[in-house]
Amino acid sequence: MAVNEALIKGAAIAAGGFNDLGAAFNKGFQPVFNSIQLAKEKEALKQEKADLKRERSLGKIDGKVANYMSKLNSNVDMSKLTAQEQKVIAEKSFEWKTEYAGYANELANVSPSTDPQLYMEISEKMNNVNQRFTNLVNNVKTAKQGKIDYLNAQELGTISAGNDLTSQEVLSTIYTDNAAISITDNGSVAYEVTPGNVMLVDDLPVLFSNEAGRAIGKQIGDVANAIETKGLKLTDSDIEKYSNQIGASLQNRNTLLSIVRDNSAIPGVPAGVFDDIPGYLYDPQNTDILRDVVVQKLVEGLAASAEAGVVALDRKNQAALEAAAKSQQQRININKANQPDDPKDELIKVEAIENEDGTLSYRAYYQNSKRIGQVIMKPSDAEAFRQYNIQL
Repeated sequence: MAVNEALIKGAAIAAGGFNDLGAAFNKGFQPVFNSIQLAKEKEALKQEKADLKRERSLGKIDGKVANYMSKLNSNVDMSKLTAQEQKVIAEKSFEWKTEYAGYANELANVSPSTDPQLYMEISEKMNNVNQRFTNLVNNVKTAKQGKIDYLNAQELGTISAGNDLTSQEVLSTIYTDNAAISITDNGSVAYEVTPGNVMLVDDLPVLFSNEAGRAIGKQIGDVANAIETKGLKLTDSDIEKYSNQIGASLQNRNTLLSIVRDNSAIPGVPAGVFDDIPGYLYDPQNTDILRDVVVQKLVEGLAASAEAGVVALDRKNQAALEAAAKSQQQRININKANQPDDPKDELIKVEAIENEDGTLSYRAYYQNSKRIGQVIMKPSDAEAFRQYNIQL
């Protein structure tokens, strides 16, 4: 069908050209768009500032947490500890550090001005953890020093035998690494001495040394030596005096036990001299009775020393008398030795006489030195005869 060009052309003229409705719409709303865009930019800037503020806040929080963590006294010196001890302490330390870090994060987000009660509650929890670590650090130091002191005392032999056997066995078990340790909720070190028997390090028995006993024992020994040297028996007054002095020096129970149980606490006196003391007297409630028994034994020992001194002095005096007598005899002998010899008879001759059986007998003739002119005849022998003839 033929196009009516005239119709088309007319329509075009009537339409007056193309109308861009979208552009017109945008142009009308441009102020609105500009306002929206500006708002978005402001919001983006605000968000950026908020992010920056949050970032700074987080930085402050992290700084607070780091500051709180630096205040945690968790530096436990685990040198010279056994593997079991190190493992137990490390595990407990990690547990408490984790707990403390959680509280530190909570506290960093709480302001003391806005919520003081919560701030104080969290702070108290953190202080509690810190106190546990402080207790642990101190307990570990105490445990290590206790082990050092015990082993040194064992090596030097300064632990008194007067310590009760149970205490000695407990410390021997602990300080020879035969007792597993654990850490209590408040940071105390505990030892499992025997199954079910757990002892805190602060409750361990303290062993006393034999030094006090030896010091008092030396004094008693010096008194005994002085008494023996005098060589005089003790009077009743002496016995009372020494009883009071020794009793006063043994008021300390540890010193008393050391005197009784430690060999040669008193020089030269073995502990066996006290073996006949009944065991029940060693109970703490019987200390006064034990002291009286020990004092009596020691005073009896002093009396015996006095008796020995008397005997020794008698022997000494007797020896002196014998020595004096011997010296006198020696002087007599010396005097005799220095006196001139008595005059001797002078040999005149020695002769041989033939017997009837053909044998020879010999006779010597002397001039009597005390009686002039008297000749003494004495039997002689072949050798004297020979010597006489040689001289001729």
